[in-house]
Amino acid sequence: MINKFVTVFFAFILLTASTFNIPCAYADVTDKQWDQLLSSLNEEDWTKGYEYSSKYLKEMPDTDKRLPRLRYILLYTAAGKVSEGKMTYDDLEQAIKPMIGKYVVFPYRAIAADTQGSPLNLITGHKDDKKRLFSVASNQDGTTIHAFEYVTLKDEFDVQSHDGQPASIRGIIEKIEPNPNKSLALVLRVYIADGEVEVKDIKDFKPTHKSNGSQTSRSQSP
Repeated sequence: MINKFVTVFFAFILLTASTFNIPCAYADVTDKQWDQLLSSLNEEDWTKGYEYSSKYLKEMPDTDKRLPRLRYILLYTAAGKVSEGKMTYDDLEQAIKPMIGKYVVFPYRAIAADTQGSPLNLITGHKDDKKRLFSVASNQDGTTIHAFEYVTLKDEFDVQSHDGQPASIRGIIEKIEPNPNKSLALVLRVYIADGEVEVKDIKDFKPTHKSNGSQTSRSQSP
């Protein structure tokens, strides 16, 4: 399943991560090292991306503004390794356990008020609760799902009025559930509390989704 929008989504991972790519006198992780991490994400080299992110988490001070996004990258790449059979679920649980209770920042994704196809790498709402959002984080081809992401917001958010805009979710990781079936196709469920949404106004960011070769409109949220 080839998802044209997912390619745009990955471009936004690099774009938004690069906003933290500024020299910091206190940072032990250099800009060059950060670029290496971003390149591994772009290439979907989950093993290398996980090695970089786990190493940098040990070196990066709490004051580094990139840290919340780095935590998300670690979760994402660890799930990617599992999806390729290169990390066991037991090792995954050990890797993600320290993330519980930590502040995390998601990459920018498009908000979708109405979806009829797959919601891969979109931010969708809940029909009965404006404080709940949902996203499905997958690889570029949409063949494996790294995580179902459930977000409870601090305040209500009107998905309809922001339809099509790119946004980044940030909040506290309340719970992470590895798939009890130990599937390689769907790895994690991540629950975020005290969530907030940062919306970017990028007029030409118009995601589309292709499923089984046919164009579909953006879908309605679960």
